[in-house]
Amino acid sequence: MVLWDANVPKDPDGIPSYVHHVQIRNIRFWDNPAIFGRVLKTFSSVESLTMAGANIPPLDEVLGPVSFGKFGKGLTSLTLFSQSCTLATITSFILSLSNLEELFIEHVGTMSEEPLSTLPDTSRREPLRWLVLQEVPNALGAALVQYRFTCNSLDLDVRTHAVESLIALSSETLVKLSLQGRRFVCVFGEK
Repeated sequence: MVLWDANVPKDPDGIPSYVHHVQIRNIRFWDNPAIFGRVLKTFSSVESLTMAGANIPPLDEVLGPVSFGKFGKGLTSLTLFSQSCTLATITSFILSLSNLEELFIEHVGTMSEEPLSTLPDTSRREPLRWLVLQEVPNALGAALVQYRFTCNSLDLDVRTHAVESLIALSSETLVKLSLQGRRFVCVFGEK
């Protein structure tokens, strides 16, 4: 990362302008959290971000005050796998991506449930094309309900306490619903 940080940001019209997918793996602690912000700013064509076993650093350390709608503008697909950051951090990050169309969150560890700071009104956000929540803390499902995330296709683990609220919230836009749990799979909608 140090070599990348020294060279790549100096040439934003070079390789970074052609990268469409970024995958960050196995970074549990960021020595320099600002690098995370520079990845998303420098790679200007990124449409998809996967964080696998890598924590999202606190956004105030990455960007200063978060500028909603201006950060990660081209990012339409976000996959978070094996996370263990705070509820405020993960929710702030999701909300900061104003053009998000697909959100996949799986195997998120226990997160502190400190109160969320003032975040933007998301009631005018377009419905997500796809929302997948598998093995996530109940507080995360509740936060997505609180910020009125609707979707067209919903794939939920039945152990998520917010299942009914998420379904009700998306009742006008939902075309496919998949509920999964131990020894239980139920799919409604598209064939």
